[in-house]
Amino acid sequence: MNDAFNQYMKLAFKGVIKSKEFSHYANLAKRSKYGNKKTVIGNIVFDSKKESERFLELTMLEKAGVIKNLERQKRFEIIPKTETERAAFYCADFVYEENGKLICEDVKSDATRRDKTYILKRKLFKYLYKNYEFREV
Repeated sequence: MNDAFNQYMKLAFKGVIKSKEFSHYANLAKRSKYGNKKTVIGNIVFDSKKESERFLELTMLEKAGVIKNLERQKRFEIIPKTETERAAFYCADFVYEENGKLICEDVKSDATRRDKTYILKRKLFKYLYKNYEFREV
């Protein structure tokens, strides 16, 4: 793979290969911070196998009528934009309604749960969006 990757890299820099074609080979060389592997179901790309499996579970629950209004990758503003800074957002893996309650759900590994940035964003989300029940799976 390294020889092929190097060859594609040379061609990409020369402009022979378009960036969209090259990105596939660039992604092969990248390694995830926590070792998770991107998974594709249909035309949806998930950050991990665990997240894709949870999506299938939630989809079945929605079809069975247990939950409703399932959304993926919903963004919530946790720090508004100022004159000098961009807004900061928390992106929930899944948001849905269960028994009349709004649920925000994140699929996280043990390593990610200890990540300081994630912890801060989770705390800000819980403080600002009290109408949501927050769940880590």
